[in-house]
Amino acid sequence: MNDRDNLQFLVGSTDSGKTVYGDFQRTGHFISVGHVGSGHASYDEAAFVTYLLQNYTPDELQFVMIDPKQVQLVPYENIPHLRRPLAMTPDSARDAVMDLHKEMIQRFQLFANLGARTIAEYNAQSEESLPSIILLATEIADLMMVDGEFYNKAFGRLAAKGRAVGIHLYLATQRPNQDVLSDTLLNEVRGRLVFSVSDEEDSIRLLGEPGAEKITEPGRSIFVDRRLGVKENVKSPLVTDEEVMKIVNDIEIKYAT
Repeated sequence: MNDRDNLQFLVGSTDSGKTVYGDFQRTGHFISVGHVGSGHASYDEAAFVTYLLQNYTPDELQFVMIDPKQVQLVPYENIPHLRRPLAMTPDSARDAVMDLHKEMIQRFQLFANLGARTIAEYNAQSEESLPSIILLATEIADLMMVDGEFYNKAFGRLAAKGRAVGIHLYLATQRPNQDVLSDTLLNEVRGRLVFSVSDEEDSIRLLGEPGAEKITEPGRSIFVDRRLGVKENVKSPLVTDEEVMKIVNDIEIKYAT
């Protein structure tokens, strides 16, 4: 039953040893950005996903995964936490986003019927629990190239309203320019994991100040939660391909019917 008051994921640790977490319930949505070699893709595709798989059941959390590169999220194509098959084509990606928007509208009606304001309140009152849903898209620049108008509007609507009914976005990209991350979307998505970026302009756009362009160590990022007023310099955990496969295999066996 998803009656928890958090939906946390491990971001990493500071140099002083402090463990840093992101929380979808409190913050809503997150963007992960970094150029090739920064370690952001390795974190998104491994540590981020596997932490959530190990800490939340399929009844508590479902994923909608969009993988335009058709390789990054393939290890997860059979996990029990998937709400729908892994989306790897333009048509399936669009269908996944449209389905999630329909789910959001339906949930608003369900919540209104019970007078619930959060997913925890709804699940405490309802006979049938609803899982939180995370839309994970590994390279939204590829989606924007196909239909920027559709995805900007769709992500914007989900970011503006989804948090209230347990629907969250985790959007990743190597290209944080205006065509990929609009000002409107950046304003709605308050959580940021900014790994090394190409120039000072990108850092200022994402963080409001320079700094991310000076990161040289792969896997190191600046984590910002603008909703909670948090900023931390973090080293993300490394999860190898072998470890991912073991975790996925264990999860599939654990929840096999």
